[in-house]
Amino acid sequence: MSGLRELQRRFAADLLGGAPVIEEMIDDAARAPRPTMAGVYRHAYGGRLVDVLAADFPVTLALMGSAEFAAAARGYVARHPSRTPSIRWLGRHLAGDLRDQGALAGADMAGFEWALGLAFDAAPGGTVAMETLAALTPGQWEGLVPVFQPGFSMVAVEHAVQDGWAAHQAGQAPAAPTLEAPVRLLVWRFDLDVRYRVATAAEAALLDALGNATGFGAAVGASALEPQAAIELLAGWCLSGIVGALRLPHEDAAPAK
Repeated sequence: MSGLRELQRRFAADLLGGAPVIEEMIDDAARAPRPTMAGVYRHAYGGRLVDVLAADFPVTLALMGSAEFAAAARGYVARHPSRTPSIRWLGRHLAGDLRDQGALAGADMAGFEWALGLAFDAAPGGTVAMETLAALTPGQWEGLVPVFQPGFSMVAVEHAVQDGWAAHQAGQAPAAPTLEAPVRLLVWRFDLDVRYRVATAAEAALLDALGNATGFGAAVGASALEPQAAIELLAGWCLSGIVGALRLPHEDAAPAK
């Protein structure tokens, strides 16, 4: 390993909480002692990561308040240092970390905001025309596999984060009171529009079953839904852009139309 590369590795390890070595890498100066100057580097790096989290989770920040969010973000950065070249993925564990720390409303909001961001960043998907569904044979329905939009996700929450997020977008202070019962939020992107809504119990049951089944027929059976009700749900997903293609038995995904 070259001298420069080793220097960079040791410097980065210090910033990430490793052995304190920055002091020995810098010269004395009249303006400040070496520990003070080294502390500037350490604080600046951590502070920048906290700023990134604040930018990626603005409604979580507004919901929790600046002081509480900053403290939680600093703790998060210490527990989950950046591991990828792109800082885009720094906050991928924030929702779980906030939940572990007992900030439950903030955790739900962070999970929702992260899902919105993933949907926005996702590659564009296709659409499925009703004519495509109508043309399916009984044999094709049994093994049919819906292909959801690349950024689609279902987020379980116990707080009214969708209302808090909408309030923030309208310039109001967000609030996320505890719901009477947990709900699942469907999040996806259709064209350039990121959409979300509360899933019905039937939708959630079918989506769970589709995640564990090898085809539509098996999923319908596992969900305990009537076949016609399940077909209507699938048609609604196609119309709203949640499903971007259909994979037929022994075939590639049906072409988008």
